[in-house]
Amino acid sequence: MLLGGAGPAWPREGRRKAPPNPVPAAPVEDPRDAAAGRHYEAGQKLHNDGLFQEAIAEFQEAYRIKPHPNALYNLGQAYERLLKYGEAVDWFERYLREGGEAAPYRVVVENRLRVLRSLPARIHVECLPKATASLIDPDGVVERADTPTEFRVKAGRYTLRVTRDGYVPQERRLGAEIGQPYFYQFTLEQHRELVTIRPNPAGARIFLDQKLVTTGSYADRLPVGKHQLLVEYGRHEPYEGEFTLRPGRKIEYDIVLKAPPPQGRLEFVIGTGTYGGAVLPLVLYTAGVLSQDILKDKNRRLVLIPMIIGGGGLGALTGFFATPSGIREANSALILGATTWGGMEGLSLGLLADRRNTRLASGLAVGGSAGGMAAGLLLIRPLNLTPGQAAIINSGGIWGSGLGLGLGYALRGDRRDLDLTLIIGLNIGLITSGVIVNHFDLSRTRMLLIDVGTVAGAATGTLVGYAASRADPFRSNTGKANLARGGLVGGAVGLTTAIVLTRKFDKRGKGTVARDSLISLEHNSFKLGVPFAQVAPLPSPGGGTDVQVTLKLASGTF
Repeated sequence: MLLGGAGPAWPREGRRKAPPNPVPAAPVEDPRDAAAGRHYEAGQKLHNDGLFQEAIAEFQEAYRIKPHPNALYNLGQAYERLLKYGEAVDWFERYLREGGEAAPYRVVVENRLRVLRSLPARIHVECLPKATASLIDPDGVVERADTPTEFRVKAGRYTLRVTRDGYVPQERRLGAEIGQPYFYQFTLEQHRELVTIRPNPAGARIFLDQKLVTTGSYADRLPVGKHQLLVEYGRHEPYEGEFTLRPGRKIEYDIVLKAPPPQGRLEFVIGTGTYGGAVLPLVLYTAGVLSQDILKDKNRRLVLIPMIIGGGGLGALTGFFATPSGIREANSALILGATTWGGMEGLSLGLLADRRNTRLASGLAVGGSAGGMAAGLLLIRPLNLTPGQAAIINSGGIWGSGLGLGLGYALRGDRRDLDLTLIIGLNIGLITSGVIVNHFDLSRTRMLLIDVGTVAGAATGTLVGYAASRADPFRSNTGKANLARGGLVGGAVGLTTAIVLTRKFDKRGKGTVARDSLISLEHNSFKLGVPFAQVAPLPSPGGGTDVQVTLKLASGTF
């Protein structure tokens, strides 16, 4: 009898053939083992019907009741049909051990084992975003490939690692069985590091990678890699840059936005209005429309009022519409200053040529002012002055004019040399200031302080000259000359003193005041230093005590 049903007899030695599928039960001599036969037959039928998992249960039950190598062989075949090659190998190996050298299907099973053992496990790896997958065996051998990829390896334990620059790596340990497919999918997260941005002004807008992230300070963790940064605030010059964030390195930015150039549109409109109000009557006078006697007649003088108002309005409107997007403070000061000094040059030349021909002087004054304005417009772009440099040039014109006027009276006490000294002094002042701006850049505020000091010195010198003069300064040429000489000396002393006292004014940090400063600037406000006095005991060599008095009236740290 055969376990589980009838079948061919065991094949004789040397004539073994491939067993049927599945193998029929081997003949048994124990008729009491009918239960094992029933399970074996049931397993055969289920196997032939393709129900391999159910067949496995029947073969295992048959083997439990009556162990026999044929049941082991059929279990190996059933597991192979289920693609469970590891279990199939286990059962086939067990068949060889228990069947021994006499196992009827030994050659078949050995060949089958050789094929099964050579089947690789297939490890398929995908990753978002694409990365490099590394498969490491227990011996440290590494296989690498870019995802998506599939590794074909023998059965065993492995470590699967997925890496990409700028991303947090992921790792898994896995066991691969013979011929089995495996599918792994990863999603990598980017490395993030802390980025801190502190803008000044504090209300600036911060854009990262072309997206507005905040207004004011920013602190957050960003993915490593390159990022674009834009910081902007009103009319300040924006900051644009790019930075690369690397793993393990945080980045801190303290960004100070460059303040926009001071705007001088208001002063430009006022200046062009004043220019228009002064030029229109002069043009009409030069053209002969207005007579020289207009100032002597009260009723005729009233005609000048609408002319001045009309010319001023026309000039202001011209200045307003000529600067729709504003004008830099330095450019406004340069144009207005050049217009003024050009007009004074023309007037001085006209008076120097013929003092009695007032129409000529008037015409040259208008022409000189127009030429000065044109020169200022042409020079603003190539010179590109700062507000302080423009102030230096205008101050040079003021000092030169004052020098010319002072010299005109200081020489003889009358106006005979005034025309010549005025034009000489004006050009000396302009040339000197032009040389200064090539080497220095002072702030506009400091220039204002220097101008105030110069005027104060000139006024003080004039008062001293008046007090010291024995001659009547209003009726005597000698008295007038003394006043002028005192004013020149006082102006020179005031100019020098103001320059010395403000020598550190532009070097001071914002919001700080030196304790020994006489004049200082704090938060755009001027501060006047307080005189300092101290009385302290001082031991004398003789054992007594002296008194030391320290008095500090002023000190120049500005």
